[in-house]
Amino acid sequence: MEDRNMEESSIIIQEYGENGTIFVLTLNRSKQLNAINKSLLAELRYELKKISSKKNLGGLIIKSAITKAFCAGIDVAYVQSLSNVEAAAFFAELAVTFEEISHFPCPTVAAVNGYAFGAGADLALACDIRVAGRSTRFRFPGPQFGVILGTHRLVNEAGASLARKIALTNELIDADTALQYHLVHDIAEDEFILDTAVEWMKKLTRISAHTYAGICEICDSLETDADKTQLKTPIEYARYSIEQGNFNERLTQYIEELKKKK
Repeated sequence: MEDRNMEESSIIIQEYGENGTIFVLTLNRSKQLNAINKSLLAELRYELKKISSKKNLGGLIIKSAITKAFCAGIDVAYVQSLSNVEAAAFFAELAVTFEEISHFPCPTVAAVNGYAFGAGADLALACDIRVAGRSTRFRFPGPQFGVILGTHRLVNEAGASLARKIALTNELIDADTALQYHLVHDIAEDEFILDTAVEWMKKLTRISAHTYAGICEICDSLETDADKTQLKTPIEYARYSIEQGNFNERLTQYIEELKKKK
């Protein structure tokens, strides 16, 4: 495996295999448990754009540099420094990024270990296949402070009834339950999570590009007979949910309630 970035970068890109057709994107903001701020999001989008333009692109694996967390979600301190308008723009850009990953021009696999909370869980769900480590814990806290982000993918993967329960209750979901809920497709011991993700990717890369694109298009369609013209896009939902009322007040109140439970 060949390094393409300096280790101090928040994102490390590696190429796997003799022909370098599988790219491994490692989240490397380790001290902050890969919490997403403006800088990490910008670097993530830059690297994704670079990878998507590769002629030899066969697959993309997204993983973490640490076992404690895949991605702990948004960087709370950063988001608390934003105005409502700025926060709405940030979450809209997050939503755009997840949409781009979910429509990436090659198969994608998330190797999820440790905490995958909020935007981190949404990042994992944006990938075609998710492999969980035994330590994996999912949580979707956004609705608790008024954020709608990635819920359509949660519905597509878990089904409407379970998605409603997960989104509204802030349930902490372990690896076995995540498999039961269809949030992940496989469980591996933490030390073998990348190896397992690579094995999955080898299966996916056997499928022709046009077949892959067609299957993803079918699976991405919402399983409902409702009039879809009345629905907002995922990006519109993210922006709209922040702009209602005082977002930072809601976020601060949620954090204070968490502290009381400790």
